[in-house]
Amino acid sequence: MGLKDIFSKDFYDQYMVLNAKITPKLMLVTLAVVAVLVLFVLLIYRLTYTGALYSSSYAISMLLSAMVTSLIILPISSNVALSIGTGGVLSMVRYRTAVKDPRDIAFMFWSIAIGLTCGIGFYVVAVAGTIFIGALIMGVNLISNLKKGTDPCIAVIKLSDPGVVDKIRDTLGAPKVKSITIGDTTTEITVEMKKLPSQKMINNLKANEKVVNMAFIKYNGDLAL
Repeated sequence: MGLKDIFSKDFYDQYMVLNAKITPKLMLVTLAVVAVLVLFVLLIYRLTYTGALYSSSYAISMLLSAMVTSLIILPISSNVALSIGTGGVLSMVRYRTAVKDPRDIAFMFWSIAIGLTCGIGFYVVAVAGTIFIGALIMGVNLISNLKKGTDPCIAVIKLSDPGVVDKIRDTLGAPKVKSITIGDTTTEITVEMKKLPSQKMINNLKANEKVVNMAFIKYNGDLAL
């Protein structure tokens, strides 16, 4: 008993044979739509990027992932047998690249989703979803930029006398000292502050003879001490 005996003839002819409706025009349209939408995603990614070093290779990988995904989905979207076989092969693929920022994973998933929806032929869903998500990300980024003045920072201050730790903490207006490193001749304290110090605060610290040196490191809240 073969596949034709298990399924009806109409089902077998429509879904169990290779899709003969894929034309060069369909492939070009699909790839063009994917390319335009992913370029829009890359624009959003670049405008909202907050890291120190922008990776152009990661941007290219998003574009390639979306287009390759659409090429895979295109022939199997209406073919059950081929989709099952391809799904089994793809299940063996493992990606070991370390991604430092969870945001990068979300953008990669977004680009792959564009490839999937366009490969199936849901161009309207892909376009509408991409525009909505892009507008939402830009709105969230705009709200975040309004609060840049309250970005926290880490103060690292080296003292010649550990007895003035509490006084330095009060000068900084910090609730508590995060860490203390005691050396032979100096003591280094690390304090988390709600924002960068004012010039008046820096002058007060300079006036203290027990302060050897100090450093203020601004960060976005991802650093844990």
